[in-house]
Amino acid sequence: MIKEGCIFCSTSPTSREHVIPKWAAKVVEQDPRGIAEDSQHQRFIQVKGEAMKKQFEWASKKPVDFKANCVCAPCNNGWMERIEAAAMPIVTRMIQGGTISLSRDAQDIVAKWLALKAIVERHARSPIMPLRADWMEHFYEQQSPPATWQIRLARWVGDVVVYMAGGDFDFQIRDGLGPSTISHPGMLFTLGIGRFVGQIIGVDHQMAIPTERDLFVPIWPHPPLTLVDAETSRDDLVAWPPERWLNDADLERYSRDPAESVRH
Repeated sequence: MIKEGCIFCSTSPTSREHVIPKWAAKVVEQDPRGIAEDSQHQRFIQVKGEAMKKQFEWASKKPVDFKANCVCAPCNNGWMERIEAAAMPIVTRMIQGGTISLSRDAQDIVAKWLALKAIVERHARSPIMPLRADWMEHFYEQQSPPATWQIRLARWVGDVVVYMAGGDFDFQIRDGLGPSTISHPGMLFTLGIGRFVGQIIGVDHQMAIPTERDLFVPIWPHPPLTLVDAETSRDDLVAWPPERWLNDADLERYSRDPAESVRH
């Protein structure tokens, strides 16, 4: 069921929320490539049994214009603003292309921020593509992504400096007991700003989606700490950026199919 009013708490009236936040737009404005007219917002959709197709493409000179009128002022100026504030110094460094080591807490901060962007994006352009009610309730109540979502980061070089793509996707997982495959509905969200790329692969239960570690850095969910980890207070740092870069063509290809990262 689609909530009336705020997508999180149903409060009315709603306010306009930036998918690309103003602070990120200001950072990317300093990028020597400049903000071109082909900064892109794309929506992909897959009809069962067919390849994923582009539903529409929206280009803008102003990334700050990616907005959605879908949240109330108390949510926007409260817990959502706290997620933005926590993510800003970490994501800013990645947008600029600087190296950074992400602790578990930092990984969680970026994962929460990307999840918020993914949810709002689905209300930024008609047709609205609402998420499952249990995912929305989990994010609102826990302010963290569902445990079955997989979130990863990459670095990006290309002519475009702002890129956003979202859509629904059927994940084909091979049945371990035979040659057949099992189809699981899911969602994809990819956000590129400056040198930073974040991608969410949202599925309905935990599954292994392979990726090349020199291309993507996984940050969510965390593998469980072992007894040795707990005894040594291991922080599970991950280093960004990974060794390899994504170009513009790579980014669009992986926005349609995240498994492309292990086929090239």
